[in-house]
Amino acid sequence: MTAVSGSRGEIRHVVWDWNGTLLDDHHLVVEAFNSVLTSIGGPRIDDGFYRDHFRRPLRHMYEVALERPVRPEEWPVLDAGFHAAYESGEEGLELAPGAEMALTLLARNGSLATQSLLSMARHHHLSAQLERYGIGEAFDLVDGQLKPDDGSKSARLTRHLEALAVEDPSTVVVIGDALDDAHAATVNGARAVLYDGGSHHLADLRATGHPVAGSLFEVLEILAG
Repeated sequence: MTAVSGSRGEIRHVVWDWNGTLLDDHHLVVEAFNSVLTSIGGPRIDDGFYRDHFRRPLRHMYEVALERPVRPEEWPVLDAGFHAAYESGEEGLELAPGAEMALTLLARNGSLATQSLLSMARHHHLSAQLERYGIGEAFDLVDGQLKPDDGSKSARLTRHLEALAVEDPSTVVVIGDALDDAHAATVNGARAVLYDGGSHHLADLRATGHPVAGSLFEVLEILAG
């Protein structure tokens, strides 16, 4: 693999997203969302609806599907229900094709100093998943949610980069499957490579202006280019 470089200088750090990027779990996310909706008398949604309406704050999706506002006292219940449904169905999940190879090759690349993981998933559950797949040691920092959070990833990326003592955000690239990943990178002065993992329509990812990959193998090609 050739040296990782870019128009704003060498990339020194990669911040990976987890769900829908390194972990191939989009189908389970949609099913968990449906489990919550049907438990409160709402409709089932399909993949197209999810791609049309996924954004943060997440309660927006519930409100669109339910065609009514989500009351403040409802949100913790809906959030807990989603995580319970997801965890009950995760046994058969697999890493995205090429995930382990991508982590290994980037770690071996002499011009890349570090890799980290920033996820909106609950930290204790994220840590358990990484242990299950045996890839936790690939990351210098694993950063999941410590409390329920319905906000954007931008502020969390700011704190993540501060914890890593990153002096120049332009040497950082964020790899994720969501428009929220692109927004977080832009706000923080970092770069982004978006992965078509299921959260959004491909056209919407491309409209951000960031490079878009259809596989993690293609992510590596973009980074190497």
